[in-house]
This record gives sequence, C-alpha cells and structure tokens, in this order.
Amino acid sequence: MANTITWSWNEIRQEFFSLSKDFVYMNNSTFGVPFNSVRERMNEVQRLYSEGCNLDLYVEEIVKKIGQVRNMMGETVNAYSYPSKHGRSYHVGNVNSVTEGMSLVANGLSFNKGDIVLITDHEHEGGKLMWYLQRDRYKDLNISVVEVPLIVSNESGAPWEDAILERFENKLKGMNGKVKVVSFSWITCSTGHVLPARKLCRLAKRYGAISVVDAAQAFGVLPMDFQDVGCDFMVVNGHKYLNGPIGSGFICIHPRQLEKGCFWPTIVDSHNFEPDKMPTSPYQKGGVAPYINILPLFEALNFYNHLGKQVVYERLLQIGSWLRKGLSQYPEVFELLTLTESSWACVMTCFRIRGKDSEDIFNKLKTPNEKWRPIHTKHAKEGNVDAIRISPHYYNTTEELEMLADALCTIAGVNRSLWPAFCG
Repeated sequence: MANTITWSWNEIRQEFFSLSKDFVYMNNSTFGVPFNSVRERMNEVQRLYSEGCNLDLYVEEIVKKIGQVRNMMGETVNAYSYPSKHGRSYHVGNVNSVTEGMSLVANGLSFNKGDIVLITDHEHEGGKLMWYLQRDRYKDLNISVVEVPLIVSNESGAPWEDAILERFENKLKGMNGKVKVVSFSWITCSTGHVLPARKLCRLAKRYGAISVVDAAQAFGVLPMDFQDVGCDFMVVNGHKYLNGPIGSGFICIHPRQLEKGCFWPTIVDSHNFEPDKMPTSPYQKGGVAPYINILPLFEALNFYNHLGKQVVYERLLQIGSWLRKGLSQYPEVFELLTLTESSWACVMTCFRIRGKDSEDIFNKLKTPNEKWRPIHTKHAKEGNVDAIRISPHYYNTTEELEMLADALCTIAGVNRSLWPAFCG
C-alpha cells in the first residue's frame, strides 16, 4: 500500500464526520457525507464574504488558493499539465456536478452532418440527455444517438467485458467512420458495473472517435489515472465518495482536443482564454465563481490522498464484496444485478428480491424497526432496472453493516445464518 493510515475506520468516522445516530446512511452514490473540515471551510469562505471581502482578502484568501485546489485536482487524477506563470497548471475546470460537466462537454463540441454518438443503455440522465439535446438542436445535421446494450442475457465476468467491447467495436466498424463520440459511465449508477474504461477509450481512438467518461460513481472509489485511461474528457464530482462539498466537481480534458480546435469552453475569462490563443482549460466559472463549493475541495482531496487511493479502494471493495457474497448465499431469493467479480464491481451493489416490489423494500429499509434503525439506500430506476441500490462508505461501522444484513434477510423472509459476518 502506498499509504499507511494510523486511525481505524471507526476512529475516522468519529473524528472526521458528523453522521446522524438516528439512521444508517448508505446512499453515497447520490450524496456523500462531507468531512467536518469541508463544512468548516465552507463556513469560513462564507464568513469572508459576510464580513466584507475586501480586495486584499479576496486575492490572498481566494484567488491565490484557487490555483492550489485545481492543481491538487490535476495531481490526484494525473491530468495533463502545461507551463504557466505560476509554474505548472492543469487542463482542468470546475463544475457544480457531473450533469453540468457532461452538458458543457457536449455543448462545446462541433458536429458534422451524420455524426453518431454511442452511449450505453444504462446511462444516468445527466450523462445522456445532453447528447439527445445535440441531436434535437442540430436537426439539419441528422445527428444520431445510439444506445449500446450494457448487458445481454446473463453475461458476467470476463465474457461480459469481451462482449461489451465487441458490441461497441461492431458499432464503430459498421457506421463508416461516422461515430463522433463514445460516451459512457465508468461505473453504472443502475447496476454497479465497472466498465473497461481504458479499453473503451483506446477503441474509440482507434476509430477516430472522441471518448467522454462519466466518472461520477468512480471518483473516490477506483484509483484513477486520467492519462493512463486515455480519454479525451473525464467528468467527476466531489460530493459522492470524495466527501467534498455538495455541488462540486471538475472536468479533465486531453490537450489534443484543445489543440485541434474540436472543443470550445462554454464560459471563458482571462484565466482560461485569450483571443487567437489555445484555451487552457475546458471551463471557467464566469465572474465570481462559487468559491464556497470550490475551495473546500482542497480539504477533501487532501484527506483522500493522505489515506491513499489504494487503501480507500481496498476498504470499499471489502465492503462491497461482503455484501454481494451475503446476497449470493440466497440465489433463489436475491437477484443480484452487480457482478460478483472484483474486476468489474466495487462497493455499489444493486439487486432485487424476487417476488417483491423494490419500492416497497426501499421504504421498509428506511422505516424504523425493532431490529434496525432506518437504513437509507436508493430505489434505482435508470436503465429500467427497478432495483435496490446500496452504496456504503468506509465510515459505515460493522454494527451498521450487520444491521443491513439482518434487515435484508428479515424483509426477504430468509434465515440470516448463511450470510457471513463482516470482519473489518
């Protein structure tokens, strides 16, 4: 492991979070829980403005520190950098969410007649509707959006990976060079599949397509290297597994897209654009940026890097693997949608209980019971899955995880004895 932490996971929870004791929170794939230091930093930035942020304070406490935040973003994911008057800067830009970032990417691209966009049929609305917007916006160009099936039949493991790569390649081959964009979620929000991002991006490049990765569910979960993945654009947020401020995130862009003039920032100022010169970043918050959401990213990124990407990943994989192993003990009862193999899944786990309504299960979990406190999860509907999505984090305690197992077995009407205890 690259980093060795000196706290236990329980100590991290007690020291760095302020989670409610009234319920169990396991919906980090929607909203993560900001660190205490993130909340304090948000309040501090708000205080600066509330007291009257004179220009000296503005320069020292905000302008000079914003570059540090962006550089830490770039370093964390190994984004591309370029020389600047302040040393090295990164081809990254701030956004409020992945939904915003994906729309900025789509709206910044230029399209030609007959262009095609390939996506999967399990994209989040924020990761697909902006492509349909381009189709409707440029009706005269006859742009098409083609949804490639994520799963066919009962594919799993290596055969599933081979099959989805083949489905994408068949589309790329069969469309006579008209595929402009290959856009996909690194981890699907509906099933928890971890897509072979590196291979898909290289496939897109081989056929001359632009690759766009929605990393909303992957950032803070998987160890991430933008340059190694090889995509043209990657959009992440800071308010899920990074535990940053709500309404935060960033875009990474490969410099080849700036150099070719294929992509144009939607909002510019002197920090990222000069007339007749190549833009340096994909997006610049215009005017007075929402610094309350940007600056506290430093605390979240710093803590994540201190723990170590691999340490965090292994902890999350441990929790997810335990959850899927437990569900798999009752194949006649639980229908597991997430793959069981660790190469294609991590912590998010999606499933149904055969013969039961998923919305009813969701409601029962969050209803107090003598055996469990309210457990907050998600009723997943993207891709028409109609399933329960559970997305714990490293701060969830053994007691909470065991409570979840007890609740699921009780609701499903099975004996808990087959479900292994959580050791962690």
